Amino acid sequence: MFNASKDGKFSLKNAWNVFRIKGDYQNIFNIIWHKNIPTTISIFVWRALHKFLPTDDNMIYKGLSLASKCQCCVHTENIHHVLISGPVAVRTWAYFDDLFRLNCFNYHLPLKVFLNCWLIKVKGHIRNVIPCLILWFLWLERNNSIFNNVKMNHLNVIQNVKDKVAALWAVNLLYNKDFENYSQVCEHFGIPMAISIPLMRSYKWIKPPYNFYKLNIDVSFKSNVSGFGGVIRDSNGCFVAACAGPLFNVDYQKAICMAILFGCQLCNSINIVNLVIEVSDSVNLSMFSMEEDGCCNANCFYLIREIKQCMLGLNYSFMHSMNGRNDCAIWLASLGCDLTENKDFVWANCPKQLKGYLILEEREVPYVLY
Repeated sequence: MFNASKDGKFSLKNAWNVFRIKGDYQNIFNIIWHKNIPTTISIFVWRALHKFLPTDDNMIYKGLSLASKCQCCVHTENIHHVLISGPVAVRTWAYFDDLFRLNCFNYHLPLKVFLNCWLIKVKGHIRNVIPCLILWFLWLERNNSIFNNVKMNHLNVIQNVKDKVAALWAVNLLYNKDFENYSQVCEHFGIPMAISIPLMRSYKWIKPPYNFYKLNIDVSFKSNVSGFGGVIRDSNGCFVAACAGPLFNVDYQKAICMAILFGCQLCNSINIVNLVIEVSDSVNLSMFSMEEDGCCNANCFYLIREIKQCMLGLNYSFMHSMNGRNDCAIWLASLGCDLTENKDFVWANCPKQLKGYLILEEREVPYVLY
């Protein structure tokens, strides 16, 4: 069985990925490639980050003999000066920094570090689009000055950026959701912003059938630490037992399998027979229903076999948690990330916050989400 592949089968592609030398993953290159950003501009930003632009300093480095001078001041020309620290660039960045109320502009920062101050993880968001457009139109303004003898002006760059945002909106490449938390800037780009009314919905934990117990399971990941949590309650919603603990060197599928195993072992230790196991709706339950030992992940093969062995004496069923909510188990899984070893809980040693969740769910008090 080949552990480097999800299905346990050997392939040259997976073997190559094991042995090849990989560079550090940089999220900035993932963010600049998106349909909201025209491909030409994404390529330009990629070239700028790799210093592949034909500025005077790069031309001199290649062996060309020329007198270097910025198109907007007496400074020699280089990529950083054209795109970040030149007079036109400074005024442009300062304008949009003030418009978005970021207070992050510092022209001493390297280009990659400076862009990271703007970029956020939500792909296609306006905060990711704007800096790419600014870099692009600063470069076009520089080229217009060189080849058409037109004086560089930051107002031209600002207006070009605004026009481009409006054009992207007009062709449905930008949407309301791309302006999340920044709807106040829409009027500056001439974009009508629809008023979004927050939706309210409620959900509650569902008790198991009569004479059954329910085991709620979840896992949590915090940076490089992960944990699991499980809680057992009877058909009246009364708390029976719980467990939590840390998990090491696991992916999501292996983590959830280990959590289910620990939960089933706890059920066996207190002689529970009729059991409903409730997990997040992101868990693939088909691997537990196979009669033969089959698994889509080689790392979980023996874990699933052990889980099935543990459940031989149980009258059990699996189900996904309603509305994707599993609050007590979620809280325990988060606690598990902070523990150094597995820990079992009864009512006497339950943390106060967990007791609060348990009492609310026993009394069928709904949670409300906005």
